[in-house]
Amino acid sequence: MKEINNKLLAIYYCIYAVFVVGIVCAHIFNYSFPKLYGTERLVAEYIELGLMLVLIPVAIGVYNSKMKKQVDLAYYFKWNLFQMLMIAFTGIVAIVVYALIPLNGRLDVTEDLNPTMFQSLKNLFPMLIIFIALIFCKPTKYKIQHYFS
Repeated sequence: MKEINNKLLAIYYCIYAVFVVGIVCAHIFNYSFPKLYGTERLVAEYIELGLMLVLIPVAIGVYNSKMKKQVDLAYYFKWNLFQMLMIAFTGIVAIVVYALIPLNGRLDVTEDLNPTMFQSLKNLFPMLIIFIALIFCKPTKYKIQHYFS
């Protein structure tokens, strides 16, 4: 039981590390990525939000429905990993969209706006939601013990 928990915790913290490194790299190297403007930008943001609205509740719901059966630790590991990877996928999409949107919030190439911190943080809001959703995936000894009780 302890080694399953340690493996899941390692994966959990690796996902967080990938998110943080991805966000930092997307922010630092933002000006070297091709940018999306106008309708392309809106479509990318809608796809990102749509994936978040669908995949996060589906991941948590499927995990909860599968945990009603008490099978074994491998079953628990498989479905906890499934839940974390579904949420991680939405995080990767959010990082890619963040990297493709200009930091200054321009909708059009011809606009000349200076980047502001608010516009940059506005694009990171989906990542905040994903970070919070990932908290519900954190494997603990209590959850494993509760699963088998």
